[in-house]
Amino acid sequence: MKIVISLSEACKRALDWEVFCDDLGLDYYCLQYSDGEHEITLSEEQAKKSGLIKE
Repeated sequence: MKIVISLSEACKRALDWEVFCDDLGLDYYCLQYSDGEHEITLSEEQAKKSGLIKE
């Protein structure tokens, strides 16, 4: 399963923003460089690891 989420929503919901960014290869400050509505696609495993969805 693939999950599509905006960066701003991911920031609100991720338990650990640094882990989330590291896992996806994003800069920690990526929200400052975008409009926040940029969508990213995650695997189910990545979403669980960052706390976006429960196991």
